[in-house]
Amino acid sequence: MNDSVDKFPSRAVGIGLVLVVLLCWVSPYEDLVLQNMIPGGHSAPMLATLFFLVLAGLNVLAGLLARTLTGANGGPARWLSGSDLAIIFCMLLAASGIPSMGLVDYLIPTLVAPFYYADTSNDWAALFHAHIPAWLVPSKDPASPVIQDFVRGGSKVPWAAWLPCLVWWTTFFAALYLATFSLCLLLSDSWIRAERLNFPLMELPMALLGRAERRPWQTSVFWAGVLTPVLVHSWNALTDYKPDLPKVPLGVNLASLLGGTFGAFSAQVYPALMGFFYFVPTSVTCGLWVSFAFMKGQRHLGSRFGTNWFSTGGVWYGSASELYQGMGAMLVLLAGWAWIARESLSQQVAQALKGRSLAFWGLVAGLAYMLLFWALAGLNLAIGLAIFVAYFLIAIALTRLVAQAGLPYVQAAFVPSDLVTSFAGSRVFSLKDFSLLGFQFPLSFDIAGFLMPSVFHGLKVSDRLGLPPRRLLLAMALAILVAMPVAFYSFLTVTYEHGGNSVTSWWYFEGSPKLPFSTFAGMAKAPKTTDLHALSFIGFGGALTAGLVYLLRHFPGWPIHPLGYMLSGTWVIHLSWFSCFLAWCIKSALVRYGGGRAYHAAAPFFLGLILGGFITPGLWALIDMWTGKTGHAISTFPP
Repeated sequence: MNDSVDKFPSRAVGIGLVLVVLLCWVSPYEDLVLQNMIPGGHSAPMLATLFFLVLAGLNVLAGLLARTLTGANGGPARWLSGSDLAIIFCMLLAASGIPSMGLVDYLIPTLVAPFYYADTSNDWAALFHAHIPAWLVPSKDPASPVIQDFVRGGSKVPWAAWLPCLVWWTTFFAALYLATFSLCLLLSDSWIRAERLNFPLMELPMALLGRAERRPWQTSVFWAGVLTPVLVHSWNALTDYKPDLPKVPLGVNLASLLGGTFGAFSAQVYPALMGFFYFVPTSVTCGLWVSFAFMKGQRHLGSRFGTNWFSTGGVWYGSASELYQGMGAMLVLLAGWAWIARESLSQQVAQALKGRSLAFWGLVAGLAYMLLFWALAGLNLAIGLAIFVAYFLIAIALTRLVAQAGLPYVQAAFVPSDLVTSFAGSRVFSLKDFSLLGFQFPLSFDIAGFLMPSVFHGLKVSDRLGLPPRRLLLAMALAILVAMPVAFYSFLTVTYEHGGNSVTSWWYFEGSPKLPFSTFAGMAKAPKTTDLHALSFIGFGGALTAGLVYLLRHFPGWPIHPLGYMLSGTWVIHLSWFSCFLAWCIKSALVRYGGGRAYHAAAPFFLGLILGGFITPGLWALIDMWTGKTGHAISTFPP
């Protein structure tokens, strides 16, 4: 890119911060009141991307207006340069999860749940309350107005109760984000420059920011792609206003056709998701749907032979066998990625010891404060270290799925405590450990809005456009520092006005915040030793993954990549596998019979599918606001 980036991009950062404030102000209201989209629960965040698209469109209009006023050949082509737009986009990416599922949606209700929902049937008061420090929560009294008004609504925020604990939590998440930025920098040399991962979610932004000779939107194929999801999803959205209209079918329940022996089993079509999968290597997309089919086959064979080994024991979706096979696959793949990156990592550590690199020390400092924070709260230091190492391992694995498989929504089949209990059992946790781990659940449960993919996407944009990476990361860090207080303020204001209850959002205010404490209460009442059943499936999943990696490395053309095996037992793959299968079929046929020329000719259509997937929910959110309709979510991406 030719845009100058010698000086700090103050104009771009200023505009980015304004948009971040607006994003964090609007997102909680959308999540909790309007409920017409998931604004920040994806690695391709809906609301942040819509903000970027609107800004890019206004930038083009500003350029056209300038040309008109100054003459056909005069005036700037655009108000903001490509570098400016890239910086603003990356700032929005970094902030996108904080006012939504990446932080406040899960954290704040969890600070209230163990007290409000405690009763004689669950024994939470006896099990947990004495072990929770007062500085970690706004109040420990279930009858206090702080907690009761949070649930009832119709009141103002009691800031005197909330501010002290939010300050503490802000320091913890600042350390977590510092460690995340540092870890991404350490891995970026291997992932971006050595392995050259393609980051499919960045195909559309890069098409808008890059300097191609022929823009994709200059082709009719591109606009055909845009109109496909817009027209299909808009027609189906219209049927909610006009119930007598027939819907365009976009899914079928295969379990009802094939029988219940496969468990939950459906085929869903997401045209926009097919757009992302088109830019993924066919070995990876093949591995995703084949792994899912493999899990369904296990369920079916287990039912046929009268065993429940493959169908019971799951936490929230899937079975224990699926969970632990994914865990085994993850551990083997992580070992492989570490081996590939070993030279780069060792060089960076050596540079850090000589005082020439800050990334390693940023990781150490962030992790050290995270451990200190929870040690002050009373968490066992060894347990804390194990949990945070497990968290970062899961985050790396899920980020790899985003970077290599193009999944806009990822969800782990297990949480950090599952890794610990599988090998050491639940007996290693004390009641105080369980009490405090309940508040860490927001870090890792339904991890859709976590930061690491956004940081890697920023580093990829930096690499593709030639932007100084540290300057870009500084802008993203500023976005996060602004986003946290604004998101806290907006979420609490909306909640105390409308009420944090099942009427507003059952999942955020009851389902999710109760889950960790009910899970850990069960573990505390019935502690277990090492789970041999879990270890057997971890070993099976790891061995199968190792075999697939060997075949992939030693047999050119081997069609199945094991990456998708990690998530094949999760809800996100249940929703995504069929779109993945369709994209794999289309791309394989194009490449086989038309070669690279056919692949590139069709690429604008699939970019159009992606753009249409963002435009449609935004369009209908505006329509629903005008008509006063709420809860009318248009799902162009899973979930």
